[in-house]
Amino acid sequence: MDSTHPAVVVAVGPDGSPAALRYAAAEALRQDRGLRLVHATGPVVDDPRTRRRRAEDAGLLLASVRARAETEVAGRVPVCAEAVVGAPVDALARVTLDSPLVVIGRRSPGRSRHRQLRSVAEALAAHLHAPVASVPDGWRPDPIRASVVVVGVDPARDSGDVQRAGFTEARRRGARLRLVSAWWRPTGADGRSPLGRVDESVGAELLGAEVVGSCAVLRTGYAEVPTEVVVVQAATTRALAAEAGTADLLVLGRHTPWLSAGSCLGPVARDLLDTASCPVLLTAVAAAQGIQVAPPTPRGA
Repeated sequence: MDSTHPAVVVAVGPDGSPAALRYAAAEALRQDRGLRLVHATGPVVDDPRTRRRRAEDAGLLLASVRARAETEVAGRVPVCAEAVVGAPVDALARVTLDSPLVVIGRRSPGRSRHRQLRSVAEALAAHLHAPVASVPDGWRPDPIRASVVVVGVDPARDSGDVQRAGFTEARRRGARLRLVSAWWRPTGADGRSPLGRVDESVGAELLGAEVVGSCAVLRTGYAEVPTEVVVVQAATTRALAAEAGTADLLVLGRHTPWLSAGSCLGPVARDLLDTASCPVLLTAVAAAQGIQVAPPTPRGA
């Protein structure tokens, strides 16, 4: 392995983030990169005793997590660990600018449903510009089920980078790739009949043809990846959440926010971070509206 290549980063929480660590170790092996463990110790404090206690706690935590990481990678890639001062979002933003992947753990689906209270995973995914993988607590790949990578595709937007990421991940895993797009229209005043006059079957057929056309070049370049296109008549979030139930990975896109401090997440990605039962890979932030916005400057920098 070329040690000059940026390492896969895993954000280590107070509980050691075991599911995220397993996922990050597997990714480091797949990509032949080092594994970097990063733990944020919290905002700067003036009290020296508090600083010393935090440093000691971080040292003990990282020593334990590093030992598990070394076991996971079995010496095949290097492992390093570091504690950084700052809140998780600011600390990770400082150390992941060139990272190929940042892996974070998140609470299992349904544990926190209050939409006004954002998890650390959601906050990190909203503001880091590197690719981010969010892994549910306790998640493990099914050793019996055939591996499947699901990609959420919206032909109305430029999803080429999202599809390319899906093909790449499927190739790395020897998995089947499922490109999923949703076809849904709101109901009318009677609460039953969809609005509009477009025939449902025709609309689904046209959407499927758009998805097939959008990935034609990629399918040629990844000919060894078994690929299927699925068009679901349902709201996008519901459709992708259902597909995630039988997947090893759900791949979604992000966008450059209008404001430098804005979120990179759209409503679908935000909801699926809370509801998807499998890991969610959010691709590197892509430009939107033709506007390039620099990554947010960490507070206190």
